[in-house]
Amino acid sequence: MQLTILLVDDHPAYRAGLRAILESEFTILGEAADGDAAIRLIDECCPDIVILDLVMSGTDGIGVMKHVRKTDKKTAFLVLTSFESDFDLTEAVEAGANGYLLKDATAVEIKDALKRIAQGEKALAPRVASKLWSQWVRPGEERLTSRELEVLKQVAAGKSNKIIASDLFISESTVKTHLLHIFEKLAVNDRTSAVVKGVERGDIRF
Repeated sequence: MQLTILLVDDHPAYRAGLRAILESEFTILGEAADGDAAIRLIDECCPDIVILDLVMSGTDGIGVMKHVRKTDKKTAFLVLTSFESDFDLTEAVEAGANGYLLKDATAVEIKDALKRIAQGEKALAPRVASKLWSQWVRPGEERLTSRELEVLKQVAAGKSNKIIASDLFISESTVKTHLLHIFEKLAVNDRTSAVVKGVERGDIRF
């Protein structure tokens, strides 16, 4: 029985290209141009795997995965995106991505990733795997959560707690709580030291 696939990307030409290279080996159940349409189709079709872009109008790829992970659906996700930042990767993994490829992946790489995911394995682009390893495997160091990384990047940009709170739609007290956790995990006592340590660890880049 062929794997059933749903294609989710806001570029029609890219979806058409994916369909052309995949439909000889997989069953393409449908396509969606945004996250909200993707959620509806997943509810209706229950595909085995969704090939998912991260940045779309309405609900983004992270939101789609979080929504589906709250249900009992067994749908897997292969993120196929142009973005490879630490933050995007961390968010995708935490949201439940089973694979993460970049849009320069070849047809063979995409097909191989789908087959590996169907067998319960993870499928990561080589340089994405390297990033993930550097983030998650640090002896003696605690990993920052995706939200803590976001706050630290805002601090590195020189923003005040008030502006960070406004940008991230959280309260100032929540920002302060995140900063306390960041200071504790990085073993520092102030914002400047946190930024310096974050750069040294590779958590943030300029």
